[in-house]
Amino acid sequence: MHSSAGNLAIRDQAFIGMSEQDLIHLLGRRGVASWRQSLGRWVESGPVQTFIIAVILLNGLILGLETSDALMATLHRMESDLATLRSHINKEKRD
Repeated sequence: MHSSAGNLAIRDQAFIGMSEQDLIHLLGRRGVASWRQSLGRWVESGPVQTFIIAVILLNGLILGLETSDALMATLHRMESDLATLRSHINKEKRD
């Protein structure tokens, strides 16, 4: 959890969030199921945390793009064109 190098230990300590403290508490408790400890370690792992941050940032980007009237109008036109194309393809398959 904490790095043994002096300046890294200080930096790591500054970034311990509530969830990591909860994980430390969970791992220190007796009688906690091993699956729960494993799940806690997995959720707090670097790759999972990076993925969660990426999803949050992607969501923010999408929400920001949705505020552009011009972009949304273009996307709606593209969606309409694709629906028309799909309709024509389905009609040709039936004929």
